[in-house]
Amino acid sequence: NFLGDETMPVGSYPNGASQYGVIDMAGNVAEWVADWYREDYYSDSDEYTNPAGAANGWYKVVRGGSWRSDDWKLRISYRSYDRSWYTHYYIGFRCATTP
Repeated sequence: NFLGDETMPVGSYPNGASQYGVIDMAGNVAEWVADWYREDYYSDSDEYTNPAGAANGWYKVVRGGSWRSDDWKLRISYRSYDRSWYTHYYIGFRCATTP
């Protein structure tokens, strides 16, 4: 991948900012989200704005890519999953702030 071999300080890639000025949405760590994973959830759901996800399960949704991901996974919409009790050095949480 093009991001190197480790996480980077916040703001290291300012040219990657969105049109809204949002930066660092993919690349350091992939993000655990609150949703339980179910492969067919979107095809069964009427929820399209912040869907809640499955009611329970074994796997949690992971969004975005990490510094360890293949280039094609380095997008905010990338959706995968992992065991909810597992820990990895390339999956974490994102902290956000407004200026």
